[in-house]
Amino acid sequence: MSYRDIDVWYSRIFRRVVTGIDDQSDLPVPWFTHNIWRDLQWTGYVGQCQDIQECLSFGLNLEKTKTWLIVSPRVADPRFQALLSSLENIEWRWHGRPIQHMNKPAFDGGGPYDVRPADEVNIEEWLRDLGDIIEGRRTWSGPGKLHGKLIRPHLQLMRRVGAASTDQDANDVEENMRRVMSDLRPMVSYLTGGRR
Repeated sequence: MSYRDIDVWYSRIFRRVVTGIDDQSDLPVPWFTHNIWRDLQWTGYVGQCQDIQECLSFGLNLEKTKTWLIVSPRVADPRFQALLSSLENIEWRWHGRPIQHMNKPAFDGGGPYDVRPADEVNIEEWLRDLGDIIEGRRTWSGPGKLHGKLIRPHLQLMRRVGAASTDQDANDVEENMRRVMSDLRPMVSYLTGGRR
């Protein structure tokens, strides 16, 4: 069984659960998204999550600066921290990525990269980091032609929903995804201001 076979199998389940795929890619890590509101998306990928190198991951994705400008006052509110602290078994994946397109993952050396349980995030430190990125005070510090270029904030709230294998019950994966959606629904409602 190839990585591609797993990706195709998982994308079929993803389509059933979130009712479609708006964007997807095969490289370097297979992923797919479905827009909830603006650039807040349900996302799934085959890759690392919660200390497991190869698994099926599912959760929320937000990475476009225009949407961050809308939600940034909400994430500065104590209600966001309370919601974040209430999330159990959800992985916080915080990145700064170059605004310009890159052909490889932008997680190796040029921007913030923080992966931890969502209920362990230092919200004050993260808000400073987010503000620096949105206001252009923090740029890509990695090597190459993108050094010094603006970066965009990229946050994912993810959970492992299955093994990186087609040798498991698709209904179990689907049920795990629906549980993640239910657990993250209050966060979605808060970030969107109740609009979806």
